[in-house]
Amino acid sequence: MVALSASNFQIVLGTDNVMQWWFLLAAPLSFFLMVGRVFQNLADDLKNWKTGEPLIKQAVIGAD
Repeated sequence: MVALSASNFQIVLGTDNVMQWWFLLAAPLSFFLMVGRVFQNLADDLKNWKTGEPLIKQAVIGAD
């Protein structure tokens, strides 16, 4: 029981205060968020390609 409790509070090597279980939850979550963003961009690109609009547009910070 003590070893199990101690493993819950392990720190990721090379960091000061990132617990291992935070990293183990955050890594798959961030992967799925990135995959979702890839499919959003793919849908936008396909829509622009079908309508003949340019695929690469000028980016403006703060624009809608």
